[in-house]
Amino acid sequence: MEKRAILAFALSLVVLVVYMTYFAPPTPPAGPEGKTAQQSPAKAPAPQPTPAPSPPVPSASARLAPAPVARVPQRTVPVDGSAYHAVVSSEGGKLQEWTLHYRGEKPMVIVGELGPHGLVLGPAAGTATEPLPMTIREDAVRLGPDKSTGTLTLAGGDEGLRVQQTILFDASNLGYEVRLRVENASTAPRTVSVAVPWSTRTDWQGITEKFLGQHPSEVVLASDGRIQHLDTLTAVEDRVVAGDWIAMGSVWYLAALIPKSPDFKLVTHATKGTPAKEGQSPPTTHVTIAARAT
Repeated sequence: MEKRAILAFALSLVVLVVYMTYFAPPTPPAGPEGKTAQQSPAKAPAPQPTPAPSPPVPSASARLAPAPVARVPQRTVPVDGSAYHAVVSSEGGKLQEWTLHYRGEKPMVIVGELGPHGLVLGPAAGTATEPLPMTIREDAVRLGPDKSTGTLTLAGGDEGLRVQQTILFDASNLGYEVRLRVENASTAPRTVSVAVPWSTRTDWQGITEKFLGQHPSEVVLASDGRIQHLDTLTAVEDRVVAGDWIAMGSVWYLAALIPKSPDFKLVTHATKGTPAKEGQSPPTTHVTIAARAT
């Protein structure tokens, strides 16, 4: 992107759709010990103090290395409406909580196990994994009869890039929309990857569901004019394809990422741990879906 060039995205995340209804230098050693003289020697000069060792001189590379930048502390903001309760983190705008008010309380995010990672900004290959630390302008969003929509505005930056993320909530549906704006403020062209990922464990053995269908069991995507069902999470491979939407869910619920701009690609990624040694528990592995633009 050239100086002042702006790349704008619009991304709608339809979260938790009811599927049945709609589909981070030694001291110098002392001189040799003197021998006892057989005759009186001349008066020896007064001993000189041992000079203190000089501090090491830093190398040129050490002098030029930038000091590490402190990460902005995480801040969370609640969002409340008749259909859901959410908590949004300044870590890339990820959800810390998303509880659906549908025939009881249904928490759809389990931190570290299930849910979004937040906005990820990285090189063109998309290898970055940490969410972008941002600031949030608002303190809360309350939706009700007199206010059907609400907005959170997040801002952050990385190595000359300025990023603005606007999250729009609507009390009339079970989803929210994310709009991303990335601006290159430097004079050098940049190629970056912008991704919004969502992940789940591949094996939920031993972890009880809070309600039927809480733990995703499949990945579904619309690509090449057809719907593809990947109903074995452990078989999901890394790939990047063009398509209309990608989702993760069970027979009851879906969390769907639906790009509203043709610049986005659909991504699947599998993180598989090292096989366990005898007597150890098997590693926890995850599958991630994402909408990504370069």
